[in-house]
Amino acid sequence: MAFRAAVCGARRGAAVIAVGGDVPPELLKDSSHFFPVVLQARGELDEWYTAAKHDADIGALAARGVDVERLVFAGAHEWTEDVSRAAGRLIAKLTRRVRHDE
Repeated sequence: MAFRAAVCGARRGAAVIAVGGDVPPELLKDSSHFFPVVLQARGELDEWYTAAKHDADIGALAARGVDVERLVFAGAHEWTEDVSRAAGRLIAKLTRRVRHDE
């Protein structure tokens, strides 16, 4: 849902923070879609969002030239302190860009 909102919404998102969620295949298939910065995270113990799915998503986004950060953390299908720190860094980076563009 986060990817769909950021890519297809009336107001495009500045970033996507995806934790244990894959990139919708229909978005990847349509080359007209622009993806914002992405934090793509998964827990080492996540049985649904596997390492293979994570790798495939990272590869597909990178092939499209998306600024994507990979995060693998100790845990399962959950939001952890590691995710919070990475999300904070991403938000700070976006904030610096906005201030620079003003």
